Amino acid sequence: MVAFRTAVRALNFALKLQADPGSDRVSIRVGIHVGPVRVELKDSFGSMVDYTARVQQCAVGQSFG
Repeated sequence: MVAFRTAVRALNFALKLQADPGSDRVSIRVGIHVGPVRVELKDSFGSMVDYTARVQQCAVGQSFG
């Protein structure tokens, strides 16, 4: 999960990361969700954090052999 101050910054980051993930072996899928996030020290809290955790548990990755 990466948090941004604006949806535009999140979208720009996602598009750049998909265009150049750093390796031909890496494929990027991105979802952007808008909502409040509270950041304290090195941790984040809020309904969007909980939602992100649930989505990550459902994600199916592809391995390369």
